[in-house]
Amino acid sequence: MIRPGLTSAAKGELVFTSFLFLAGVVVLTDTLLLVEPSSESYVSPKIFGFVVGLMLTVLPLLQIVQVLRGNLGVPEGIEGGEISKTTNWASLAIALAALVFYTIFVQVLGFIVSASVLFFGLAFALGAKKLIRLGIISVALSLILFFSFTELLLVPLPVGFDFITGVDPTDAEW
Repeated sequence: MIRPGLTSAAKGELVFTSFLFLAGVVVLTDTLLLVEPSSESYVSPKIFGFVVGLMLTVLPLLQIVQVLRGNLGVPEGIEGGEISKTTNWASLAIALAALVFYTIFVQVLGFIVSASVLFFGLAFALGAKKLIRLGIISVALSLILFFSFTELLLVPLPVGFDFITGVDPTDAEW
């Protein structure tokens, strides 16, 4: 049942989800206007745009229906306007170190190793404590992303450990 009077929180949620819906319409429009290359590939470049565009249009519509029915979002943990007493500088330093490591070493060590360190560092900085499980998940996520991009989307990612100098791996005679 739709409630007759909307609170300011409900109006705020409606404005936010309306902008998400409009962003989805823009993404879908841009995706439809995207010129596809003539190359033979398994997955069209438009697929990702359609998936994101559909999610940005359908999910906000569902949220708008929920807000109009009176089901508002509930804030978690910290109340609005409450200031945290301390800044966790160690977590920030770990996250920045992981990002800097990835940026510096992705070409040398490759995507899989560098992204594993990045995912591990970011998750640890955000509070993950089971280090062995975290390491396994980080490596698995890196492998899934690497093979998804290189094999399915045909987007080359750095392999790393290229110690043969002067040889172009794309050269047919190599």
